[in-house]
Amino acid sequence: MSRNAALKMDVPTVQEVQTGLPAGSFRKLSHLLGLAEVTLGRHLSIPPATLYRRLSTGRFTSEESDRLARLTRLYARALDVLGDRESVRDWFMAPNPSLGGKKPFDLTLTDPGCVEVERLLGRIEYGVF
Repeated sequence: MSRNAALKMDVPTVQEVQTGLPAGSFRKLSHLLGLAEVTLGRHLSIPPATLYRRLSTGRFTSEESDRLARLTRLYARALDVLGDRESVRDWFMAPNPSLGGKKPFDLTLTDPGCVEVERLLGRIEYGVF
């Protein structure tokens, strides 16, 4: 098993999102991004009390899962392009001139923001940024 294999996140399927992602998916992404669970929950618009309830019951709603899946997809893409967890975490959290000085992580709040981040990753991958 390669070093990065343990760092990979499987991008959830439509069915998985519709039925609700398991708490383990959230915990793994939180760990990989180096964020406290409550911080990631707030970023995904999940209030702390709701987050603790979801983590206790073991499953997120389809709406929460959709937001989590979007961020998971971007993490997986960034890992493919940037190569390692630390680079991904640093890149997500640093202001980026190609994004108008915004942090890629902050743009992941909306679908259009995610598209913009994905496009930037494509440009980085091909050396056009």
